[in-house]
Amino acid sequence: DHAIEAVSKESYGHTKKAFALIFAAQFAQRSARPHKAKLQLETAVEEARNTININSTDSYAFDALGGALRMRAELKRINGEPISEIINESYSAFDSAISINPKFPWALVDYAGTLLTEAQDLISRGKDPTHAIKRSRDLCERALLLDISYLNAYVTLSNGAVLQAQWSTEHGVSPLAVNAKRGPA
Repeated sequence: DHAIEAVSKESYGHTKKAFALIFAAQFAQRSARPHKAKLQLETAVEEARNTININSTDSYAFDALGGALRMRAELKRINGEPISEIINESYSAFDSAISINPKFPWALVDYAGTLLTEAQDLISRGKDPTHAIKRSRDLCERALLLDISYLNAYVTLSNGAVLQAQWSTEHGVSPLAVNAKRGPA
C-alpha cells in the first residue's frame, strides 16, 4: 500500500505492490501457508490488472500478472486441481509483456518457468512434458542472448533439464539421447 500512496497517480504503484505480494506469497508457500499465499496472489493479480487498466503498455504489470497466475496454478496443481485455464491466462500475460518489450529477459524466463509448471502438471497426469520443456529452454536461451548473466535463466534451464531427465529415465529413454537430438547449446 505504501507503493501506491507514494505514486498514487502512477500505474506502477500497483505493479510494485503486485511484485511485493508475489514475493510474500512465495515465502508463504515455502512456509507451508498455502491459504495465505493464495490470498496474496489473488491480490497481486488484482493489483497487476489495476495497472493494466491504467496503462495497457506496462510490460512489468503483464509480467507480474503472469507470475501471480503461474503461482496460483502451482497451488492448484499441488491440490490436484486442473490448471490449464489459469496457465493459458498466464501465457497470455507473458505474451503481452514480450510483445510490448521484446527485450525483457524477466518476462521470457518467467514464461519459461510457467511452461515448467505445465510440464510438472503433464508429468503428474502421465503425459509427455517434452514440448513444454523445449519451449521453456528456448525462452531461457532467448533471455540469455539479452543478458548472459541473468541467473534465473540458468536456474530455469537446469530445472527443465532435471524434469526432462526424470521423465526420460522413467520412460526408458536416455536423457543423453534427448540432449543429443537438441544439438549444441
